[in-house]
Amino acid sequence: MNHSNKIPRFFLEMLFYVLHSTMLYCYAEDTITVKWTGIAGVLISDEATDIGIDITITRPELKHWLFNAPFLPNEIVLKKAIAKYQIKKIDALFISHTHCDHAVDIPWLSAEFSAPIYGSVSIHRLAKGYSNLTKKNVLLKNMVVNEPILIGKFKITPIHRVHGPILQALDWHFLIGDVPENTKLNFYDYYTGDTWSYLIEHPHGNIYLDQGARPNETILNSLPKIDVAILGTANKKSVEDWISGYGKKMHPKIVMPVHYDWFFLSWPDEPFVMPRMDLEELETELKKINIDFQKEVIRF
Repeated sequence: MNHSNKIPRFFLEMLFYVLHSTMLYCYAEDTITVKWTGIAGVLISDEATDIGIDITITRPELKHWLFNAPFLPNEIVLKKAIAKYQIKKIDALFISHTHCDHAVDIPWLSAEFSAPIYGSVSIHRLAKGYSNLTKKNVLLKNMVVNEPILIGKFKITPIHRVHGPILQALDWHFLIGDVPENTKLNFYDYYTGDTWSYLIEHPHGNIYLDQGARPNETILNSLPKIDVAILGTANKKSVEDWISGYGKKMHPKIVMPVHYDWFFLSWPDEPFVMPRMDLEELETELKKINIDFQKEVIRF
């Protein structure tokens, strides 16, 4: 009896399909994308899970500054931004603090994407105020200092830190304290609240996000090896301080600068870089110590 040793074509095709699908799955899970979404916002994704931090698009107008008018998310501008940055989903939302340029759009994003907001009292008050005014459903979860939060393959540890002064020469801070209880979201209700940096760990690599712009040596010494540092440049003391602190202390592979465009000018299409950001000098100095400097999108 003659038995053929050849494997039927059908089984070969099935085997190829399974191997190909497995390779695509592994590649997706092993690639992390960090996408800047304007101002101080980023979306961090491993293709399975998407984490939004400080995603804010809406900008104030003169009436807000002069008359303390209610400052609410601008849905038209937000929907354009979602299309521009190709945001398909958000699984969780975080903030570094509750100044309006970090927090105004977070409640709208929670309602739009059914994404929980992790935070403490001030962001909870803003979110509840927004829900009361708009009748939209906002999801809230408590966050505890140094207590890791597991979302997909990400482990996110909130680290408490102090917000730096707005005017350093005078050590002047803006709206320090908690958001008022039962806020109606008036412009000057966006107090700082708790200030956070985040250690974001993943099997593929570690990320550290700090909007403080002033290195905290105690925090930096406590971190594991960091692959990508997402760092705010607003209100930094100097390029030398920023490089010697973040660059030389942490020595990540890649630095992404954020919060360098002028939030208070309504130029939504092209960022207007604030004075004293020194982005070119930062890039030059980081490259001297073998750290890559990438804006807008990082894939690693």
